[in-house]
Amino acid sequence: MLAILIAAGDAWGDPSPIVGGTLDTAHPYVAALVRGGAPYCSATIIATRGTDGIAVTAAHCGQPELLVTGSRLDDPTAVRYPVTARVVHPFFRHGLFDVAILRFTGATASTASLDPIGPSTGPVAPGAALAFVGYGQPSTGERLIATGTLARATTSLLEYDQPLAGPCHGDSGGPTLALGSPDVLVGVISSGDRDCAELGASTNLASVIDHFVGPQLVDEPARSCDACKRDAWSSTCADAATRCAANSACARIEACVAACSGDAPDECARACRAEAPEGTALFAELRTCTCGIECPIECAASPECRTEAACGVRASAQTCRACIEAHCCGEALACADDPTCGRCLEDPQAVGCDASEASRAFDACRADACARPCEGRTISPEPGPAVAPDPTGCAASGRGGSGAAIWVLGLLAVLGLRERHRARSRITSTATRRHHGDTHP
Repeated sequence: MLAILIAAGDAWGDPSPIVGGTLDTAHPYVAALVRGGAPYCSATIIATRGTDGIAVTAAHCGQPELLVTGSRLDDPTAVRYPVTARVVHPFFRHGLFDVAILRFTGATASTASLDPIGPSTGPVAPGAALAFVGYGQPSTGERLIATGTLARATTSLLEYDQPLAGPCHGDSGGPTLALGSPDVLVGVISSGDRDCAELGASTNLASVIDHFVGPQLVDEPARSCDACKRDAWSSTCADAATRCAANSACARIEACVAACSGDAPDECARACRAEAPEGTALFAELRTCTCGIECPIECAASPECRTEAACGVRASAQTCRACIEAHCCGEALACADDPTCGRCLEDPQAVGCDASEASRAFDACRADACARPCEGRTISPEPGPAVAPDPTGCAASGRGGSGAAIWVLGLLAVLGLRERHRARSRITSTATRRHHGDTHP
């Protein structure tokens, strides 16, 4: 298991480029993200359409004002592109699916771009030679490059050791390239250890190219969420949709969540699921197929896809909660719905804990799959929301915390990860930082 990767902040401190990097003049499609006149993350331009362009970056980098290209940002030849839109992967949570699409204007025939990895390219394998490009030294605004070797590859992440060279703060969102003839864009720089001296990870573009990045590159009329769901529920998601419709509890949850509105969709959805807990697993399956595979763009703003995954419990560390959501969601839901198990989470010595089947099952699953990320962490039942909407017109209330969403691709991700915002300065192991910019859609 990798060491826990940390989130960096927005205080500048001393300049910190790509570790072991040199000035890059060969990758003009790599851009700096600029906000408030200062660069803070990186991106890769992957397509242009007339005067419009598309770039890919890290979701945790938030909303930039400009994309700026050039080996040195203070050079008169540096080009500035206003950002017009941003779309974040709907399953971006806990450092997983850390990818976003940026649309910009001002492109010309000379605007460089690089095609991302495609289905026919094949997976990148451990031992592959990699290059990392980014604007990790914003004191001078230089674009730097370093090389390394892929150590491990999962469905969601590309991981690399970097004792001598690799990405650092300010490089998030920049490209991870598989070196060859030509180079191939295989990843988006995402996270790493606090001192940029041990390890790093990039989002594996192969895991998001078909359902998220690829559709942005196709010149087709935009579909509505309802139209996309109709198509999905009659094809790829047909089995999940049929099972949900045939299950009264799942159908009730789906109708209730679809009626959620306002600024608190998570609480609303938890209330909906709490009213029919026996349907949560089927609803999670349908939601994963709809929001994560078939309609992540079209339904990004819909109540079903805006709600955060939850398995009925909360933890004092995101890495622990992510592990539970990935490996022990069913056991966590059963525990949250069992009064004795919920009480035992808060007091393991409480009367009846040894006799609670739900408690024993949840404890066994955590011990088997989540011992390291949950060691020493506090786990408790999710607090309940107030009232859920009822599409029939009758208000429904109840204890929340029995919601579920099974994050299919996230099962294989490294759960020690948290997004590192790779802001301007390299930080010491004892520094206290906060995120610079948004960490959510």
